[in-house]
Amino acid sequence: ATNRTVIWTVSPSGYATVAGGKVTAVQAGSCKVTATAGGKSASCAVTVEEAETAELLYTLPGETVISASSGTCLNTGLKLLEHASTETPQYTILLEAKGGDSLDANKWPDLVHCLTETGNTSNLPGFSACTYPTDGKTHFAYYSFGFDDAILCDTVEHAKTKIRYVIQLDGTKFRVGSTCCTLSAWKQTQATISDVPQTFLIGAAQNADGTTKQQFWDGTIYQCKVYKGLLSDSKVQSFIGGD
Repeated sequence: ATNRTVIWTVSPSGYATVAGGKVTAVQAGSCKVTATAGGKSASCAVTVEEAETAELLYTLPGETVISASSGTCLNTGLKLLEHASTETPQYTILLEAKGGDSLDANKWPDLVHCLTETGNTSNLPGFSACTYPTDGKTHFAYYSFGFDDAILCDTVEHAKTKIRYVIQLDGTKFRVGSTCCTLSAWKQTQATISDVPQTFLIGAAQNADGTTKQQFWDGTIYQCKVYKGLLSDSKVQSFIGGD
């Protein structure tokens, strides 16, 4: 072409975008990308098998030790469920951690916490992953505790090894998994979704008004990433597998 200014088009729209020749996936499907310059054109077929559209909101700056004895935890500053009643909460949390030798299930240590205490366990707004002294498992609950929770870690012994955890929230649905526990099927919370003003904590819980930290978790956090949106199954499984 004499005029080498390239005009890029995608047809049909909605499956991918293109800028400067770089194609970005939008959603699964097929389309045709065409480059036109000086009256000449060339096209290629593009098939999107899956698209990663989740936005990274938070990443842990570096390996961090948290301790029950010193009362330390990580406050991400993220109010993930602040508008849960009017917006669809859609988040993916990737976490790699190793509990210390002093991790004590009898103290109900809380690995992750974004919860508002109401005293009503059947409708307890937010989410929490707490190790139960009754069975040594780390239970994950979403807006209610009991019959509809899921297991993030199956034993205290496993919790004291280096494990990768995944938590995904999608409106009223949730699923979790880890290196030692297969990713669960999507579960449906039985409670009413409501707003949660508390920030997302790693390694502790907080009381109703957020002024006091409690249920501290002992160990090392190696990485934590929080995405707004749902990472694909392959991305989640790759993380759990250590890739």
